[in-house]
Amino acid sequence: MAAQKFLFSHKTLRFMLILAVSWTVKATDRDQLEWQSLQGRARQLGKLRHYQEVEAYRVGGRHRRDVNTLTQRGHVLQGVFKVKGFNMALTLDVRLNRNLFGKQYFEKYYLPDGTPVVERPSRQNHCHYHGTVRGEEGSTVALSTCNGLSGVVHLANQTFYIEPLQNSTEQHIMYRTTDINMPRRFCGQDSVPEPVEIDFATEKKRVENVRMRRQAMESRAETKYVELIMVADNMEYQKYESNRQAVLDRLQEAANIADSIYKTINMRVALMGIEVWTSGNPIDVTAVASETMYRFLDWRRDNLLPDNPDNDNAQLITGITFQGSTVGMAPLSSMCSSGRSGGVDEDHGIHAAAVASTMAHEMGHNLGMNHDTSDRGCACSASYQEGGCVMEPAAGSQPAAVFSSCSSTDLQNALLKGVGACLYNLPDPDQLYGGPVCGNGYLEEGEDCDCGTVDECTSPCCDPSTCTLHENATCAIGLCCEGCQLVSAGTLCRDDLGDCDLPEYCTGTSPHCPPNVFIQDGYDCLYEEGYCFNGACLTHEAQCKETWGEAGEVAEDVCYSLINTKGDVYGNCGKDENDQYIPCSEIDIKCGKLQCQGGTVYPIIGSNAATIESKIPWEGEMITCRGAYIDLGDDMPDPGLVLTGTKCGEGKICYNRQCQEMRIVDIGIKPCNCSGHGVCNEYNMCHCDQGYIPPTCNITLEDVCEVNPECQWCLDQYVPSSCPVVCNSNHHCHCDPGWAPPYCNITGHGGSVDSGPVQPTHIPLVVTSEAGQTLPASSPRLTYLHTMAGSVHLTYSHWVSESVSSCYLPC
Repeated sequence: MAAQKFLFSHKTLRFMLILAVSWTVKATDRDQLEWQSLQGRARQLGKLRHYQEVEAYRVGGRHRRDVNTLTQRGHVLQGVFKVKGFNMALTLDVRLNRNLFGKQYFEKYYLPDGTPVVERPSRQNHCHYHGTVRGEEGSTVALSTCNGLSGVVHLANQTFYIEPLQNSTEQHIMYRTTDINMPRRFCGQDSVPEPVEIDFATEKKRVENVRMRRQAMESRAETKYVELIMVADNMEYQKYESNRQAVLDRLQEAANIADSIYKTINMRVALMGIEVWTSGNPIDVTAVASETMYRFLDWRRDNLLPDNPDNDNAQLITGITFQGSTVGMAPLSSMCSSGRSGGVDEDHGIHAAAVASTMAHEMGHNLGMNHDTSDRGCACSASYQEGGCVMEPAAGSQPAAVFSSCSSTDLQNALLKGVGACLYNLPDPDQLYGGPVCGNGYLEEGEDCDCGTVDECTSPCCDPSTCTLHENATCAIGLCCEGCQLVSAGTLCRDDLGDCDLPEYCTGTSPHCPPNVFIQDGYDCLYEEGYCFNGACLTHEAQCKETWGEAGEVAEDVCYSLINTKGDVYGNCGKDENDQYIPCSEIDIKCGKLQCQGGTVYPIIGSNAATIESKIPWEGEMITCRGAYIDLGDDMPDPGLVLTGTKCGEGKICYNRQCQEMRIVDIGIKPCNCSGHGVCNEYNMCHCDQGYIPPTCNITLEDVCEVNPECQWCLDQYVPSSCPVVCNSNHHCHCDPGWAPPYCNITGHGGSVDSGPVQPTHIPLVVTSEAGQTLPASSPRLTYLHTMAGSVHLTYSHWVSESVSSCYLPC
């Protein structure tokens, strides 16, 4: 056969060459993607001793392996999943965690040039669920369905993790806590200094170091709410191959699991936002956890809080590996404070449950929880194989999901001392993500009550399926609801917790105790020994008693001057990034190591503690300066240092281990016009001298009380000789008994617009317009009128009997 010739034009040859190259590139891309997928799965499965590929699907899904929950209307509100593996067939009943996100939830990232971008995602991005295992009493489930099925299933005696195989949303694996092939990371392994080392395993008696106060009701009965912001550093962003959505999914899933953990102690975690440092870290993030933590907390105070004032706590999730055994760090008993409420957490595990457990652990420190050390005799309902309890010193390899008896006690004691004052504020239902829904635990428009799901509800007053009250019930839950009835106005529902806190009282119209408020930062407290700081009065004397018992006292000034300037274990102002002690400058000596005298032989807080004593000559005799090395773990700063907010001079407090003027750290007095009869508070509002009336202190009590002579009996009966005023943390007046809010300039029943009336009242409130028209009162109990639209001028009026004229006082 004669050879055939194939003739092609230049255009045809060029097209064929391009097509061949295109095929080569596509084949190379496919190979690369497949290789990356295999590599990812190798990394994923290489961290497990054992796992099973399981069958997982949603009942009602589009096909057999479908786990997707997304519909045209968003993710389904509730669903049922079947998971078959480990010789079990589990049925997971789940419900969308509508409480997880705030209505104003945001996601923030940065362009390469550093320009910030803030996005507010649509409802369809919410794919996180809580639930139970059908037929398994005491079980809990936390699932995310954003990319396949991922989450944690806790049974009575086992914990399982489920996640999709790398780059797959249909193939899933399941494993147990004991299957994770990672070394345990420990907190608190630093060696104890030589002086007077104490083995607390033999010290059986643990002295209680909190003063007990009368409580109207147990604080554990009231749900607490942590409004959380999570921040991912640039290393975390790079760890997920600079895929911002992957980072968001990871952090959201961790928050959902952390919320399920805190539900067990009647506390909820609401995610208010996530910030991802996509273009670099604005702070220096290093392997030294303590230095990274302090930098992050400063950044939160200066950059995050001004734009997010409702943020209670912030956690930095980092992709860096911290030195030693540390996987996280957080200050103790710092929740709600502007400068210390937060922590840093290493993303060290294969499942989001690991970082969720670490974050829950560090937030526990913020809430006042110490480690569950052997000397404390803590009861934990979860075994080592099940992950143990959240506050155990070892962390990470087997994520925990429950709190021990010690953690519950620590939390209650911390709340009694005023820690976490911001957590009692019930979120506004309008601020919840996704709008009203029966069963989410919040009373919303159209509902009489909401006690959670049918499985969660324990209220005898509320029907959980319809969110309506049972017959004859007027309320269902809340500190101001007893026996399904509202308690009377003026009933104490939350006592004050010290000089810097204020009590709250039932209003008679709501089952919930009013939000917790406290005296503004910067006010004198404890007879001018300290300044109010985040609702507490911090003094050296009080901290010595916390450390050494009631007989502990603050040491002479010479102890601080001679010891804290040394820069060693006996006296210092903390450590630097190289883990070396920092000597205090003379001006900062009262902000370094706490120096005390007297008290117990050993410190009464912490474990692995040591007494550090120095004897120095003073006025012809030797005196003892007592410090403490208290090892609460690598994940907490040294509690033997003077606390932030402690008074260290006139107008000065300790801040970042320095004695700083309050105005420098944005605390205390600011200039304002108080007419020469008052001082300014931190909100630039006047705090008037006795006898003068806010807001500008330019009128006196006598000016206000000029009324018709026939009403003189009203003044004689109700008005004392002066009008003392104290501002709470919402910069509203908190009135003494006998005075009415908002300005304490007319007679009434005390309290504030935030707290409810101090005194019970059975006198009906009559409201009149400027034209003299009587407006109906909504309740025979005292009613607070906050604002009304229009030009109606309201005045308060008390009726004693029909035969006595009313006494009108300006509002």
